[in-house]
Amino acid sequence: MLTIGIILIIFMTIFDYYIYKTVFSPVFMFNSLFLLIISLSSMRLYNLREYSIKSIEVIVLGMIFFSLGVFCTRIVSHEFLKNQNNVINYDDNLNVNWTFLKILLIVVTIGNVFSIIFSLKFLLGGGSYLELRNMTLGYNGAESLITNPLVNILTSYISGPGLIALIPFSIFFLIRKKNIKFSLIILLNLVLATLSSGGRILLVYTVIQFFIGLSYSKKNIPKKIKKVVIISSIIFFISIIVLSNIRSSSSIYRSFYGYFSGPVVLLSTWMTYVDTYNIHSHGLGFIYPITYLLNSFCNLIGIPNSMLANVVMWQGMPQNDWVGVFPNQSMNAFSTLFYFFYQDFRELGVACFSFLFGSICGFIYFKAFIERKSKYLVYYLLGVKAIIGSFMIWQLGSTAFFLSIVFTILSLKSKKS
Repeated sequence: MLTIGIILIIFMTIFDYYIYKTVFSPVFMFNSLFLLIISLSSMRLYNLREYSIKSIEVIVLGMIFFSLGVFCTRIVSHEFLKNQNNVINYDDNLNVNWTFLKILLIVVTIGNVFSIIFSLKFLLGGGSYLELRNMTLGYNGAESLITNPLVNILTSYISGPGLIALIPFSIFFLIRKKNIKFSLIILLNLVLATLSSGGRILLVYTVIQFFIGLSYSKKNIPKKIKKVVIISSIIFFISIIVLSNIRSSSSIYRSFYGYFSGPVVLLSTWMTYVDTYNIHSHGLGFIYPITYLLNSFCNLIGIPNSMLANVVMWQGMPQNDWVGVFPNQSMNAFSTLFYFFYQDFRELGVACFSFLFGSICGFIYFKAFIERKSKYLVYYLLGVKAIIGSFMIWQLGSTAFFLSIVFTILSLKSKKS
């Protein structure tokens, strides 16, 4: 059955490419990512730790239902267009709330300036990038890099999510050759955020978002813009390699293998933990930002709720607890989005929530690339983080990503027809 499931996924992915003729559709990106993870983990290189076949079955189940969600949305959307006599009201303009967007950029810049100052002070004092990363994310019991509570709130809950929300706008403006200075300031913030944290994944997201933006624009892209994109992509790629070498003693090849095979081991480990201790979060994991806020509110008014508190603890375990994936090498996070769905309702949760996630992605993609709605292109560029980042955690269950969605909504004006 597992082999049949994988063959079905490959067929769905090829069929999706036949329909859209792009590698940037939700199905192609999502399925290619997890097929890569399954393939690499099956090689069991570098003495990769044993994992249960059940974890592979859950991944395959999730891919199938994610794809079905996207396909069903496409069918429903096309039927809706037929009822509208196939009339598409193209909207290539972006209605932006400039007041909010400019204020957000200012606040994000202030937060990143604070972060780079604290980081440089730490590094010049003899600290390493690995230690800096641990302090930024709170790994291995490391003390926080920024001890001032107000500055910490600024960098964690405004500056970080704000930058994630701003990057899609910068890409949209660049491919439209508008607001270039505004866009470059956003990209400068990306550089500052990368240097101050040692993180690489935001660079990866941005490069992919750039190419998606270029594929969206059916006009001839000026040579200057193409040159900027190519040079920026090369710089970002080199930065990823440099940061990888600085942060890890392993070769970049082994690091790559670890990142894209380890998720199966981590998913298997945490699924076993959930089964052993009979953990059920009953859908509260899927809507974790709301759960987190409710738990904080209950604690604030002196009426703590054990269920909410437990879900907060369960959600944090893959992030906070390290698991041996290779001999002498442990990893955290990277339990994939399927762990959170499985924690909610086991295989039923994986199937239903994967279908729902696929439906959301499919709807936004259809609006952006078929109906050519610029607003939905911005949402899709933001959604790339949720699709690509799904091999780490359930991104829509992340408080930071949830805030970035809120910032994006506030940055766009609704257009009355």
